[in-house]
Amino acid sequence: MSLFPVQSACLHEAHLATAKRTLGRNMKRQRHARRLTQKEAATLAGIHWRHFQKVEAGHINPTLSSQRTSSAIGMC
Repeated sequence: MSLFPVQSACLHEAHLATAKRTLGRNMKRQRHARRLTQKEAATLAGIHWRHFQKVEAGHINPTLSSQRTSSAIGMC
């Protein structure tokens, strides 16, 4: 248990924000490599294109849909 739980929570949020941005950059790079629009990639992933856009921009937490999205654009 941390003696400084608030600091620990802040570090967790910082790591999560970095992970979201990194995932988004990688998704965008792969999508561009495959010459797909966001709507085309979202269709391949089976998610709404606005959700795809938010994941790629790093605005929402990575979820199972992010994994499906990554698979659809060839990241895994």
